[in-house]
Parts: sequence; C-alpha cells; structure tokens
Amino acid sequence: MLKSEALPKLIIITSYQECVNGLMLSQFDNFGKTSELYNVEKTYLMESISDRQNLTALMRMYLIKNEKFKTEYLKLESTKMPNLDKIKNDILINEDVLDFVLSKSFSGNPLFVYDLLNTMVDKNLVIFNQNMLSCSAFLLVMIKFKDWAKLEIPYRMEKLIGNIIDNLNPKEIIILKCASVIGNIFDINILYAINPFVTIMNEDLLAMIYNFEQLGIIEILSDSNPNELVAKFSLPFLREVLYIRMLSEQKTAIHSEIARNLKTPKFSYHDYEKERQILLRHLIESEKTVMSLMAVKDDSKTSNGKGNFFSKFR
Repeated sequence: MLKSEALPKLIIITSYQECVNGLMLSQFDNFGKTSELYNVEKTYLMESISDRQNLTALMRMYLIKNEKFKTEYLKLESTKMPNLDKIKNDILINEDVLDFVLSKSFSGNPLFVYDLLNTMVDKNLVIFNQNMLSCSAFLLVMIKFKDWAKLEIPYRMEKLIGNIIDNLNPKEIIILKCASVIGNIFDINILYAINPFVTIMNEDLLAMIYNFEQLGIIEILSDSNPNELVAKFSLPFLREVLYIRMLSEQKTAIHSEIARNLKTPKFSYHDYEKERQILLRHLIESEKTVMSLMAVKDDSKTSNGKGNFFSKFR
C-alpha cells in the first residue's frame, strides 16, 4: 500500500460501488477543469479496488464507454443501440492486463484505472481477439523489462506524481533523476558513481535512500550489505516522470557514464542475460559506436552464457 507521507493530502470522494453504478463517469471530464485535482496541496482520489473480480467488472464498464474500443474492437455502429450490458459481461480480460492495471493505478484506484485503460486502448497497447483483451507485443516487452519510459503516461497520473516529486528538496530530486536513468531497479554503487554531488558520500546516499523508503516512494530489495544495496521505484510511473523531466543531453551523458561503470561492475543483482540486456540498453541510449554494440552481440554468441560478460570491456 502507498504510504500516506508520500502523497499530498487525500480526500476520498467516492466508492467502488458508485463507480460501478456509473455515477462518476459524467464527472471525469470536470476533474481537470473545475476541481482542485492538480493543486499541489490537495489531490482528490477514490477508494482503491484490490479485489480482482471487482476490478474486472470496473474495467469492463470503462471499456464499453471508450469510443475507439466500441467502433474498432467491438465493431459497433453509433446508429445502433446493442445490449451493452450483455457485451460487457462477455468481455474477458487477460491476467497480464489485470496485473499491469492493478500495479500501475495505485492498487486499483478507479479514476486512474479509467485513465490508464483509455490510454492502453487509444495507444494500441492492448489487443482484443475472441472476446479476450490482451497485452500487445509492445506492452509485453515493457512489462518484461519493467521499463515504461516509452509509455505515454495519463496526464492526471503524471500530474499527481509530479506533485509528489515537487515536494522533495532539489538534491533529492537530482539523486532520484540519476536513479531513474539507471532503471526501475538500481544499486547504490552505480548511483554513487553517477551522482553529480562531489560532497555526497556513500553513507549520505544510504541515508537518503532509507528516507525515500520511509516516504514510500522506493522499495529496498536487498541491503544485507549496505555497499551492495539494491532498490526499486515503488510508486507507479515515478521513475518515468523523473526521466521525462530531464534534458536529452543530461540523459545521454548519464547513460554513457552508467555503461562505462557497468563494464567493470563491483557486483550485480541481475543474472548474466539481464546484465547483457541492461548494458546494451545503456549503450544504445548513450549513442555508443556500432563497434561497441557489435561487441555486445558477438559476446552473447561466443560466451555461451559462461563467464563474466563485462570482461570484454575491461
């Protein structure tokens, strides 16, 4: 669950049952125009849905309200009035889609489920075949690597996350931006190597990371050895909003520095194949030479998965 310290003031304005009854649908457009949804001090949210059956029912209701879904997927003409309730109940939703929506909508907040599902339909991130709503190949790749940098974040969600970021101090924001370039999962060694503050020591970073954990914005995955601490972003799209707030020149330079450090790692949280993919991604993002990219590909063919992949670059 999201820790309250990480959020602006919350005001519960509706319940799941009201959403199911469709009472909130006509008000969604008004949120951005007349309410204080985007006010830094006050963010209006609705009760979250953790029950997957109720979440499925809510998503079905939203789907049949989406014009693109009705015309392109259901092939319904606007002049006809079919029994939408029957159609709604026939829609099946793949578990991957449910998992994604649940994890990226603040545990099933109806307002964010609505925004996220509309984005998924409108941007072709889902496919509908034989009454089953499934993830597109593009979305499956993002899910596999837990990297949503190329996903268009719904505006309301981006604004909420932006408000959370803006409540941090400038140094904390810069450290988190550096971590966002590393990826959804990051370790303290790489973060220490790329942070721009010469006066920040390893113990300072540790204290900062533990504070982020207390705020509920990151989750520590491993800290049995403080020098090998590994953490991940825990708020939906926090990493992505931080990333898009950076200049492309900043990101390119940091990707390059990360790639340089990954060639001689002090330790790795990931297995061999994931190490290879992570380094390849940073090389691509930092616009490294074709020779470097070819070396990565050639190594994957000749090493047979044995030995340290990064030894080629030492």
